[in-house]
Amino acid sequence: MREADAWLERLLELTTSLGDGEMEVLCQVAEGLVAGQKQYGGLNPDDPSRDWLQECAEECRDGLNYLGAQLIRVNRMRAKREG
Repeated sequence: MREADAWLERLLELTTSLGDGEMEVLCQVAEGLVAGQKQYGGLNPDDPSRDWLQECAEECRDGLNYLGAQLIRVNRMRAKREG
């Protein structure tokens, strides 16, 4: 069995009990992986030139900034609607 076939079999096993919401999230993650692969090449966890924890921390901070900005936008829209 090819390694790719084994991963597909594992994914099938893991996803058979997932609902629509979980499958949608999983598809979004997969779409992000495909986009990253196209832009940066394949993901290589063993790449010694990458500091994965540092990159994760930076991405998390960015995500919190975007979330904070969206929360401000939503709260302002609600205040206008209610006030």
